[in-house]
Amino acid sequence: GFNGPLYFLILRGWIHLAGTSEYALRFLSLMCGVLSVAVIMSLGTRLFNRAVGGIAGLLLALSAYQVWYSQEARPYALLVFLSLLSLWLVQQLLEGRTNRWLRVGFVVSTALTFYCHTVGIAFIGFVGVLVLLAVPREKWKDWLGLFAAIALLVAPAVYQLVVTPPV
Repeated sequence: GFNGPLYFLILRGWIHLAGTSEYALRFLSLMCGVLSVAVIMSLGTRLFNRAVGGIAGLLLALSAYQVWYSQEARPYALLVFLSLLSLWLVQQLLEGRTNRWLRVGFVVSTALTFYCHTVGIAFIGFVGVLVLLAVPREKWKDWLGLFAAIALLVAPAVYQLVVTPPV
């Protein structure tokens, strides 16, 4: 279908560590769901204040879809986690932090959203528009290399999807 291979590759390694029980298979999604709550709390706190971060975390933790995705052996909780992580890293970079690892993390987490699910390509576009709107025009050049790296990482999967589209 429209799911990319990332979750299933991670799950394959996870099975070697945790086994094949229903609990073990679903625990991977549970970890992604819990980490998503932590990331959105941090993002909300950094963008606004501690109260907003706490409310954002509470709303995500109580979201019916988030709870559902965190209980299934499917890639959706991983997609939410990678998307939130990417946004958290964008926020760090927009604040002027120039750590190389933040840039690498941004490129990798953003590109991996597409390897998790094809809707990730829309997310990549969203992040691009967000950056264009948030960054002054004279600093766009600084971000061009990051988005070029994302495009290079995503290109093989896009090519494969075009050559052999899902049925």
